[in-house]
Amino acid sequence: MKNLEIDLLLVGRKSGRRVSGTIAENLVRKAPCSVLMVPWGVRSFFQKVLVPIDFSSHSKDALEVATKMAKAAKLDEVSVAHVYDVPLGYHKTGKTYEEVDEIMRLHAKEHYDAFVHDLDQKAVTFHPIFRLNRHPDEEILDLAWELPADMIVMGSRGMGAVAAALLGSNTEYLIRNSTVPVLAVKEKGQRVGMLEAFLEMINPEQ
Repeated sequence: MKNLEIDLLLVGRKSGRRVSGTIAENLVRKAPCSVLMVPWGVRSFFQKVLVPIDFSSHSKDALEVATKMAKAAKLDEVSVAHVYDVPLGYHKTGKTYEEVDEIMRLHAKEHYDAFVHDLDQKAVTFHPIFRLNRHPDEEILDLAWELPADMIVMGSRGMGAVAAALLGSNTEYLIRNSTVPVLAVKEKGQRVGMLEAFLEMINPEQ
């Protein structure tokens, strides 16, 4: 596979949730390139993309790819979601849960502003979403239902314990359970020429 310089593996998955040991999940772990998982029965075009981020370089790669995808599909907006948590022991600060929640949300917004500052948005608008939840994988799926999102784009690896929870096991969780396509980005965002051509094929001018 490495010798072929493949940019993207496209793999299907049978419908239904709580599926384990899928080919797609194994490919996300082992493939040297990005993997696009498409559940059975989904429509062949999309209008809303959801990108979960943790402010790591891997999630930045995912957002760059999603932005190029949106441009290729002639979309105006990409939803960018960050799931944060109130740390254990917050009561030792003397503040209430609600006060710490607000502080964590403000910090997330500051990190987000710095995160997207230098990104080339290619005339695509980023719609930031901040959610409080101890289980980011479940929150991402709930958010995908609420939007509703037609595709989830996220990095397959993170940095550190928190990032690994969001962009490692959580990516595999979404591969197993999402009812919409999930693109697990494993390459730098520049190598998406073939992906852009693919998207132009399945997203004719609207």
